[in-house]
Amino acid sequence: MKRSKSIFILLTVVLLAVTIAACGTDPKAQYVGKWMAVTAESGGTKQNVEDNNVYFTLEQDGTGFVNLGDTSNNVTWEVTDAGVTVDLNGLTFDVSNLGMNLEKFEMTKGTNGELVLDTEKQSTYHTTSYNGMNFTFAMKIYFEKQGE
Repeated sequence: MKRSKSIFILLTVVLLAVTIAACGTDPKAQYVGKWMAVTAESGGTKQNVEDNNVYFTLEQDGTGFVNLGDTSNNVTWEVTDAGVTVDLNGLTFDVSNLGMNLEKFEMTKGTNGELVLDTEKQSTYHTTSYNGMNFTFAMKIYFEKQGE
């Protein structure tokens, strides 16, 4: 009886230790690495964008690097409830053909582990004017983590 009680206490302590260790996982860990833009979707049409050289790298310390075609910069980033927010640290990447001026962008985690940049959900999103007419461009860009 005494041995059964000791085994029960030992198993309880081990289970408690495993539970506490699981709670201590750093939420940044799942996002650290290189993320490549692979697909863009607009108006229900998807297009492969892997050749456009658009990617970002996130480091464990909250810093990183973004490459947007011909423009690149160091960034800072943080985990949010929905995914991550990336701050371009003063670099303004004018994506006028998307109707958006990126300084800071938020990405949500997709159903397959990808990160999704939805232009309509950005705080810097705006409508573009041309010859007195307003155009709003809605696009989603899907980023996949490399090396997994």
